[in-house]
Amino acid sequence: LVYGDSEELTNILNKTTGIIGYIGKYWRGFFPLLLIQTCPNPETDCPSVPERESDLIEYKFSSCHRLVVPNMEDDTFLLASVVRYHLHQTHCRRRGGDSAVSSLVTTGWKCSQCGLTACREGKTGMENKKKLNFFHAVRKNIAISKFKK
Repeated sequence: LVYGDSEELTNILNKTTGIIGYIGKYWRGFFPLLLIQTCPNPETDCPSVPERESDLIEYKFSSCHRLVVPNMEDDTFLLASVVRYHLHQTHCRRRGGDSAVSSLVTTGWKCSQCGLTACREGKTGMENKKKLNFFHAVRKNIAISKFKK
């Protein structure tokens, strides 16, 4: 769900028609929600989700994560965040890990297990990747297989 400000989020969540109304009526508490908030300066100008809307989100959805982006053009960060959110849902939440509800309050939230963040931190993607040698790749694969068990 993509929104710009609190007023737009309120209008979307209070709709009784469309997919949000259908989920609220028949599938309440079943689906997770990924909120994507567009904010020109995520570090300073981005307010938290108001308490009333936060309560409504917790009522309608099984879990929620707010992702704050300056624009929708950063597709590598958005795609990586969607994948991390799926991992967070399947691994971290079931193990009693960090609660993504904290991302509704602050943009500095980060899961300590899967690395899901509420806001882009500095350079990510290809600029920040290190060159892996054979031993680093083996160590990484072993760590991932241990995490899956």
